[in-house]
Amino acid sequence: MSSASLSLALVPSGRCLTFGKEMHQRVHIYRRVVGDGSAWRHIAYDAHSPFVDKEVFTAGTKLDYHVQYCTEQDEYEGHSPLVQVTLE
Repeated sequence: MSSASLSLALVPSGRCLTFGKEMHQRVHIYRRVVGDGSAWRHIAYDAHSPFVDKEVFTAGTKLDYHVQYCTEQDEYEGHSPLVQVTLE
């Protein structure tokens, strides 16, 4: 498994997620809205880095993200630490 890291930066078009990915690996991106009981939502399948989440949320919304690393056969290998952002 590649380095299980995830970084997040705010960009004009949304939230830019950057992560490592090995050649024969699938990376799936998950997001949840913090504080409203939301479950994790699968927002990207076999994503490439960088990935920009462009969904619009109201100011003050707190979001968590993590990525899951899988084999080409979609067998789970691990996941990144959580990253969190509060939107302005």
